[in-house]
Amino acid sequence: MSISHRKLRTFLTILAIVIGIVAILSMISLGRGIKEDINAQLQRFSPRNIFIVPGNIQIGNNRGINALTGKLYERDADVLARMPEIEKVSKLIGASATISFKGKEIKAMVSGVEIGVFLEVSPAFELEKGRYLRENEQNAVVLGYKIAKDTFDKPIEVGNTIFINGRPYVVVGIFKEQNTQVGGNPNNFILLDYNEVKQKFVTGKQKDEVMFLNVLVREGYDIEEVAARIEEMLRISHKLPKDTKDFTVFSPKVIQDQVNNIINLLNTFLGAIASISLIVGAIGISNTMFSAVLERTREIGILKAVGARESDIYLLFLLEGGIISLIGGVIAIIIAMLLSYVFDAFDVAYSIGLDLVIISLIFSFFTGVIASIIPARNAAKMSAVEALRYE
Repeated sequence: MSISHRKLRTFLTILAIVIGIVAILSMISLGRGIKEDINAQLQRFSPRNIFIVPGNIQIGNNRGINALTGKLYERDADVLARMPEIEKVSKLIGASATISFKGKEIKAMVSGVEIGVFLEVSPAFELEKGRYLRENEQNAVVLGYKIAKDTFDKPIEVGNTIFINGRPYVVVGIFKEQNTQVGGNPNNFILLDYNEVKQKFVTGKQKDEVMFLNVLVREGYDIEEVAARIEEMLRISHKLPKDTKDFTVFSPKVIQDQVNNIINLLNTFLGAIASISLIVGAIGISNTMFSAVLERTREIGILKAVGARESDIYLLFLLEGGIISLIGGVIAIIIAMLLSYVFDAFDVAYSIGLDLVIISLIFSFFTGVIASIIPARNAAKMSAVEALRYE
């Protein structure tokens, strides 16, 4: 095969295909990995959980993002708790504070929860060491894994004392390291009793505000219908007109839809960029095959002289273009698989399955075939007599 006689040109053509396929395959694998990761995170929570945050957050469909307006209040939790469809409502408040340990200080958010309700509604947050807070316990704190292990010069252990705004707090528990962003990331938690945060860290009008509500719906109720009812009740509580809201209700379906919107937008954007490399590779294959036709004109003439049909010549060049691209596809798949180790090292979700491998091989082969159609047709239509005369 003439590929071996055009090593540099073939190598550069294959390289362009490799770059294009690796880029596309990596984007799809990242998108799939992120989606699987978030689905796994959602499974950690009860399918009866509904999350409510301040601000009207809208993602996708050209609506943009608006998460800066709106507030939630303690009275909102009271309104929801009176709904017959709702079993429990967990409130979370927060305030910025200075955290110090062994001479090092950081600014961080401290969070306050009513621990009994918090654990009933959010059972996914497990401890690595120690215990949870007790009801109305003062001067005690539970830390997220990252805060305890990676933030200060020395790891914080259960029993150590840290200072929050100059007040001493004993660390009674440390959360397990978790890869989740749904319902708050426990890796970054500095968790105190609700009243402790409200009385000592929240000031002024903010005392009645909450940062987050986690609702547990009673069994037997349709989660989406309850989410719609929650929106209606909060709109009335906030005295807002219809079709207006300064809060966002996230049911499992809404969360999944938002995730899908973001991932689809990301995949479309990055896929379009990655496709440019593949188009360049396809143009390279076409150019290589045009050159191959010229270089092998006499060979084409000989093949026709000994009885080769136009379809045979046509198929020969199509297969050669397809094989060049297929080689690039195989190399790209190997590289994409090796990239999974790189992404794992940085704790980035990445999922490349057998289906993507097979699709990539088929796609790469047919990219080469399509790019070779015109050169192959030129070769097939060539006159045998003129081809034999060609020098």
